[in-house]
Order: sequence, then structure tokens, then C-alpha cells
Amino acid sequence: PKNAEGFRASEQNETSITLQWNKGDNNTSFVLQFNGTETNISSPAGNGPVKHTVTSLTARSNYTFTLFCVFENVRSSGVSIFAATDYVLGWSLRLKLLRAMRESEMEDVLIEFLLMDFRLILFGLTGALLSVACAQSHQYYFVNTSLTWTDAQSVCRRDYTDLATIESTADVDYFLSTSSNNTGKAWIGLYDDTINSWKWSLNDSSFYGPGEYSFRNWAPGQPDDYYGQQHCVRFYGASLLPVGQWDDFFCTATMQFVCYNGTVGGSPSYVLSNISLTWTEAQNFCRANYVDLASVRNQAENEIIKNLIGFSTVWIGLYREKLWSDGSTSLFRDWAAGEPNDASGDQCVAGSFSDSGRWSDESCSLSLPFVCYRP
Repeated sequence: PKNAEGFRASEQNETSITLQWNKGDNNTSFVLQFNGTETNISSPAGNGPVKHTVTSLTARSNYTFTLFCVFENVRSSGVSIFAATDYVLGWSLRLKLLRAMRESEMEDVLIEFLLMDFRLILFGLTGALLSVACAQSHQYYFVNTSLTWTDAQSVCRRDYTDLATIESTADVDYFLSTSSNNTGKAWIGLYDDTINSWKWSLNDSSFYGPGEYSFRNWAPGQPDDYYGQQHCVRFYGASLLPVGQWDDFFCTATMQFVCYNGTVGGSPSYVLSNISLTWTEAQNFCRANYVDLASVRNQAENEIIKNLIGFSTVWIGLYREKLWSDGSTSLFRDWAAGEPNDASGDQCVAGSFSDSGRWSDESCSLSLPFVCYRP
């Protein structure tokens, strides 16, 4: 059977994500794969989209979901998406602090707290209750002039703050409201920096000496980001050549992995897991049972891991995320079906006014309108 179309995260909060996809054939059922478990989902009555909510998640965390269509006990090849939960705002603690302030400090003042990606605005008036409002921290501006992504970035930085950063489904709605009659696409601030966007899962700066965070041991021709979907890194065992070198690979593939377990006698300690997991599942496993997926800081550590894994090819802790132009660390993504596809080395991202604001990767030299933001 064919894969489901329109598979995306339609809603999320701090502890749950609602997934949505097009129904297709009435005789098709579905299997959702997540965190090593599978959930069977029947095709609902009617012609509307299928929705399924995953609960008991961790706030501000990134998750991988894989959806299979099932027809006569045969599964489709499956389609995967990344989705992230929202922030925990923690209003009660901050309100307790405000109540503890002396009344004279609260008289006729406007107090603004920028809480993560939201603004809590508190108006304090003598003898009156506090009035609390939650407002978006970004205001968007649609610019109906077609420019390349780089030129659009320059204009936004000159006249506003930067190209639009979109961090939630509410932001998607604001993006769509910037233009009531444009049915095309517009640049946003997400882009693919093939050099600087590689990160180690263990992101403690004190762990790395000079030059160690940027150590790489790529195999020839790597990384190649095949089909725009290879964002995690595997380490070649003796079954692949050249032994001990790395390539980028599909994060949803399952393989063995190496965890870092601190230091023993001043030397790094590594543990080879003999179970096969996706990269994200391997990361969760290492963080739960050891320290993190293995970082490889230099050639000496590369040799240690090569000798440890033998013939196995394994996940290590290097991965890549697209970056926001303004440096935001938001993990929110709203890709259209089949995106990103890296059709011709596409490295910049546009939102579509005719597809509910969903995103596609495009050539950065393409001329499109764009959306800027200002706090």
C-alpha cells in the first residue's frame, strides 16, 4: 500500500502531540511507531483526516513518529516526521514572586517578563487585582517583494529584526494572517548550514578542549545528506570501508550504538550496546543508562571506538538540525508532505500560504516574498 499523505503534527502542548494525516482508502488501517512501541489505529468513519494524540511526553522535547499504512496485513514503507512538545511556562512560581513584592514596588508599573518564547505582561495597579495576559513575543511583517533568501535576510535585519522564526502552531496562524491574498510561498528564517549545524548530543562545553567539538572523521564524499533526510551520523565498523570513518544516515534506521559513560582513571569510558535502535531511541537509552551517545573528540578516541565495535556499524552522538536565522533553538517543524526533499541541494525554507503554512525546502537563489519579525 501507499504511505499516508499529509502526515504532520497538528497540535501540541507541554505533554502531548496530536498527529494528523489523510485517510485514504476506507479499508486501510494504520500502525504508529514511536519510542520502540507500536499502536494500531483503525480507519475512522467519514471522509475527514485521521487524528491521534500521543500523551505523557516530556516538555520541550523532540520526538520521531513513523506511520505505516496497512492493507490486508501488508505494510507500506512508512513515513517519519519529527515533532516537539511545547514549553512549561511555570506561571504559579512567577506569580508567587510577584505577590511577594511590596505594594509600593507594584504601583502603576508595567512589568514584562520574557519567559522562554512567551511574554507575560503584568499590569500592577494600587488596590487592584493583577491583570495577566499572554502575548506572542514576535510580530510578523509580510514583504511582498521577491528576493533571494540571503537578500531577504539582509532586508529583515536592516528594517526589522530578522526573517521569521516560527515556534508553534499559533505562530503558523500568525504567519498565515500576514497575507490575505497571497497563495504562493514566502521565505522564513530556517536554513541548512552544512558546516555549523552539526552538533554533538553531549552539548556540555566544558567537556571539549580546543578544537575538539569540531573534530570530524568523514568518509570520502560525506556528509551527502541523501534526499535531504540524512541528519544523524554512523561510525563504520569493519564490515564497511573505510573502517573508523563516518557518514550521515537516516535517523530512523535502526542499528547498534556506543554510549559514553564518563571517565575511568582519567580516560573516556565507552559502552557498545548490542540492541538496535533509531538514533533518537539510542540517545534516550544512553541518557537514561549512561551519560549520552558517544562524542568523538579526537583521533585517539576514534581509534578506541573503532576497536570496541569490531564489525558493527554504530550510531554516535553527532547530528544535524537546520538553523534559525536569528539563532533561535526552537525545534518546532511544520513540513509539508514529502518535505524536506533536498531536490537540488535546497538549503532554505519557505512557508506556503496555500498549504496551511506548511514548509518546503527551496533553492536559496529562488526569488520569493518573505516574512520578517520584530519582538
